[in-house]
Amino acid sequence: YDYLSEFAVAPRTASPNVPEPSESDDNIRKEIEQIGAAPGTLRLQPPEKLDAANSGPDVSWKLSNETPYAATVLLVGPYIKRISMAPRTKMTIAIPAGVYKIGVRLGVPEFPPSFAVVTFIESHQYTSEFAIE
Repeated sequence: YDYLSEFAVAPRTASPNVPEPSESDDNIRKEIEQIGAAPGTLRLQPPEKLDAANSGPDVSWKLSNETPYAATVLLVGPYIKRISMAPRTKMTIAIPAGVYKIGVRLGVPEFPPSFAVVTFIESHQYTSEFAIE
């Protein structure tokens, strides 16, 4: 008789609606915290909320990299993602509503990263343009 099996605890399983954090999620969280705490970090202009509404609950966010450099956008909130954008490109993403930490790095070391904490409201559209002035 195996006495230990009586007291074995079943492995914890993740809720089907809450994904387990991955190694890359942890790396993104650490990177965004470093960007937010760095003394040379610039304040990122918050995304502009448009008048148009979405048909579903998600937020639609149009990103535009107007610089001649690659851009990396980091999102940490209800959705965690690293987005790579080529120079002078645009894209639209759908994300869950909520509070996000956003960091943006351009592919040029002389330009410091930017950071903001933003609340995206359910069923709305937003736009952000990254440019060097």
